[in-house]
Amino acid sequence: MILETDGDSLEYIERMRREDGTKYDVRRPQSLKGHPPDLTKKVTLMEHFKNYLDETHPNRDSPLHQPTALGGAHEDAAGGVYVRKWMRTRHSIIFRLSNNNFQVHFFFNVIIVIMIGRFWLSFDNDCV
Repeated sequence: MILETDGDSLEYIERMRREDGTKYDVRRPQSLKGHPPDLTKKVTLMEHFKNYLDETHPNRDSPLHQPTALGGAHEDAAGGVYVRKWMRTRHSIIFRLSNNNFQVHFFFNVIIVIMIGRFWLSFDNDCV
């Protein structure tokens, strides 16, 4: 799911499989208030995840923490990268993105981005 910056519109991304076994994504626009009943659990989990990130972000009052649009339209978001899976560990949150890259956000202000074929290490300004 991708939550738009208006806080109500979202895009539900469903992973499908063709007869030959290849996978593809189907995107459907929805809203938090008017989503189908079969998405209730997923919408609730997405809201909890958003609240968790808002509460635990070390600089949540910073202007950098404000939501940014992916272009404002669903067609722009269609090519955007989104979180496919995530996991919280004792020292970090690990994100697997739709482009198969990984981001590891450590709670001591270090972010590691692992890209296919490359390695990129980024430090938060507070650490340097």
